[in-house]
Amino acid sequence: MTPLKAALSSPSPIYNISDDVGRNNELEKSGKTPYKYRSYQENAIKYLLYKGYGKGLIEIPTAGGKSFILANFIWNVLKTVDRNYHTLILVPNKQLVEQFYKDLIDYGYSKYELTKFTAGLKKHEAFNKDTKIIIANRQYLFKNTNLLPKIDILICDEVH
Repeated sequence: MTPLKAALSSPSPIYNISDDVGRNNELEKSGKTPYKYRSYQENAIKYLLYKGYGKGLIEIPTAGGKSFILANFIWNVLKTVDRNYHTLILVPNKQLVEQFYKDLIDYGYSKYELTKFTAGLKKHEAFNKDTKIIIANRQYLFKNTNLLPKIDILICDEVH
């Protein structure tokens, strides 16, 4: 695996998953607003990638597009550093696992790239440790850490 600091020593363009996978084209055809970066969102991704080399804390107000920022941070790491990285996104509760999962699907990730790691999943939603992005709530994770693969990127939502 490539260390982030070595891989991110020189800035490259910031990619938008919604553009890359054609999601924005679908939205435009249906008359909806495409997912485009606001300047502070792009700056947050650049900061995480090229100033903190994957480490950092960003503070985004309500409705500021935090999940869009995180989706694109992960996308940029997978695209420019190493497609084999495993990401764990920790959220406070089960409802936010569902919400974050739906947001990532909406931005353009496929259901094969994501998995939920929480209690009460239906059979068709079973946890898949081979996916690149795992979304978990803290309570369930702390009781079941032995089921996780090696994690390369850890994102904690709502750390306050």
